[in-house]
Amino acid sequence: MKRLIKSGNWIYAIAFLALAILIIYPMIIIVYRSFTSENELSLQNYITVLTDASMYEVLWNSLFVSIISTIFSLIIGVALSWFVSRTDIKGKRWLTLGIMIPFLIPSFISAISWRQLLSPVGYLNKIYMELTGATEPFVSIYGPWGIIFVMTVSSFSLVFMITHTAFQNMDSSYEEAAQISGASRLRVMKDVTIPLIKPSILSSAVLVFVSNISNFGVPSILGFHESYFVLTTKIYQLLNDYTIRDSFSIAASLSMVLVLIAVIGIWLQYYLTNKKSYAVVTGKSSQKMIVNLGKYRVVITTLIGGLLFMISVAPVLAILATSLTKAYGLPPTLDNLTLENYRYILFEMPMAKRSLVNSLILAFGAATIAVGIGIVLAYFITKTNVKGRQAISFIVSLPYALPGTVIGLAIILAWIKPLPIFEVSIYNTLWIILVAYVMYYITLAVQTISSSLIQVHGSLEEAARISGASWLQNMRDIVLPLIKPGVISGWFLIFIPALSELTISILLWSSGNETIAVAVYNLQEQGNMTSASALSMVMIFLIIAGHQLSNWLSRRMNG
Repeated sequence: MKRLIKSGNWIYAIAFLALAILIIYPMIIIVYRSFTSENELSLQNYITVLTDASMYEVLWNSLFVSIISTIFSLIIGVALSWFVSRTDIKGKRWLTLGIMIPFLIPSFISAISWRQLLSPVGYLNKIYMELTGATEPFVSIYGPWGIIFVMTVSSFSLVFMITHTAFQNMDSSYEEAAQISGASRLRVMKDVTIPLIKPSILSSAVLVFVSNISNFGVPSILGFHESYFVLTTKIYQLLNDYTIRDSFSIAASLSMVLVLIAVIGIWLQYYLTNKKSYAVVTGKSSQKMIVNLGKYRVVITTLIGGLLFMISVAPVLAILATSLTKAYGLPPTLDNLTLENYRYILFEMPMAKRSLVNSLILAFGAATIAVGIGIVLAYFITKTNVKGRQAISFIVSLPYALPGTVIGLAIILAWIKPLPIFEVSIYNTLWIILVAYVMYYITLAVQTISSSLIQVHGSLEEAARISGASWLQNMRDIVLPLIKPGVISGWFLIFIPALSELTISILLWSSGNETIAVAVYNLQEQGNMTSASALSMVMIFLIIAGHQLSNWLSRRMNG
């Protein structure tokens, strides 16, 4: 094994150099700039942030919408998980599909769809005013509660996935023992079931909270209209306000607040997933205790199905309806339906056509480069005993744990001037977005490939070494064929989210280098809702097609 490692040293050196350029250098620069004022080291940026009362309001707004949406996501996600996992509710397959739809749709697209439903001129408000004769809309989606609502709708699926697994793997004997002792179903739920899956609930809460406080799309689409700012949108505003002196450095210091919150979230996640004091979730197959809903079965199924239709299917139908109408605001009647919007964005609008090509290039490039580097780093982390490999693992994991706004700002500060030594400038080009994507998503490649490498027994590589194989021969003939499913899975795990990424791209795009998400965002900000909706539907189609292809390949390789 040592011979194989030694022969691959130059490959490791290239991977480590890429890691230094992609991750270490930008993170050092953003921290440095947060302590720089007028080209001198100073605490002035932090003083400016800490003495500005509006910044505390922004921080409170961020915490408020994130905490409340996390609580609602937990309530809905855990409840749905329990009904699907532990009751005889009807149509579990269809209900699960309805639950997963919001997870597949980018949150900013969800915000646009709910804006079309519940803005003052939205479809549901129009129906309400038509039926009641009211002159004012029933509700407006703009502002903090609209942000909370959309964040909840976009996040409860994640809670469902994590807690559903816990419910499935939980040993029901504890619940049965409690019932035999005379405890009611409610008492069993409160004293036995919930405590047993408490680590999963808390873990999902941390993930949802960190995700929501890092969200840019939802608070920008639903908050800018009301001048309601959170940390991510405030940083975006600072970067686009050239009247403020040292705005980039102030934004960097404000980003450190997001970094601090993210680091606390990482620590909590690690603590909760490694805490040993909780009994007992077992991997053994056991008979699950299924609650008979009795006469309420049909009623509960209907209510949950209706709820999922409203929060999962109706928003997609709203975007589809808008994309097929001649003008936004017209009712989607047969006379107003048209495919012109699709023809326009696909064949006539230069920005839309360009954004589709750019996003496909970026997603393909980011997935391929990240997986290529990830194979080498994952092998180094899992298959060597070199000191410092855990530090490499931490460095690789850091960017994905940070808000996309911080990553975008770090890349701007690092690449706004030519890179030292190399004298390469990629600022205001498509390639700066590619660099940011690789930086952000490389951890997905490393984690997925590491899981596959752990299952490759060392005796196979030892046999290759005895036969005189080099490091490259060992990788080509032994390792890569065995980890092929993990490599393909990691590739799609990066390709699909990169295809619809907004938070990083909105900070880095330049004219001629738009992504699909940026194009949709800009179109809806310009009020061109029909074209924005048509492009959104194209994006949704590409995401679903990517997921289906990934699942098909996975089934084929495992079958």
